[in-house]
Amino acid sequence: MFVPDQAALEMVMGMGFTREQATKALKATNNNLERAADWIFSHQAELDAPETESNAAPAKESFTDGSSRESIKSSIFKLQIIVLIRNKIFDLL
Repeated sequence: MFVPDQAALEMVMGMGFTREQATKALKATNNNLERAADWIFSHQAELDAPETESNAAPAKESFTDGSSRESIKSSIFKLQIIVLIRNKIFDLL
């Protein structure tokens, strides 16, 4: 059973993603926050897809209105900024 890193989970959720979406990204990347951010950017259509045990094809995009798409884009932008700042801090250390 996968257990997400609590700090990483809270960071992703702080960007406007649900607990389920954040957990899915962290699970796909073995709790790596930076890789989870990249995963979210490249798997937007899968964020709300139901979790399955099989390797079925990913669900098609489930957004039906522009506001939810904009909300996700805004959250992704915020997460990109946090990852960029985090990387700059680590470069300075």
